[in-house]
Amino acid sequence: MLGIFCSNEATVKGLLAATNDGSALPQQYPDLVVIGYDAGAGQKNAVRNGYFLGSITQDPYQIGYKAVELAVKAYKGESVSDVDTGAKFYNADNMDDADIKGLLYD
Repeated sequence: MLGIFCSNEATVKGLLAATNDGSALPQQYPDLVVIGYDAGAGQKNAVRNGYFLGSITQDPYQIGYKAVELAVKAYKGESVSDVDTGAKFYNADNMDDADIKGLLYD
């Protein structure tokens, strides 16, 4: 079995452009597993149609919230460090679930 991990939306778009929006993948590479990162429209369609096993989406709300929280701490002279801003794996089965759906932006 072969796999491709598209580490950002640009690599996803490149793969989709080279494979007729992903529809060529099942015929040309039936054992290929593709995982993407982010949640653009083309990527969501590839996941929904089963061309990608799934993708990982970021949590934009938490990214913004944590950025402001850390900025306030830094301003006050408090110690700051790296934080986990959250990410979720989605596939055709769970992409419409309430805790995922709001994170799938275009």
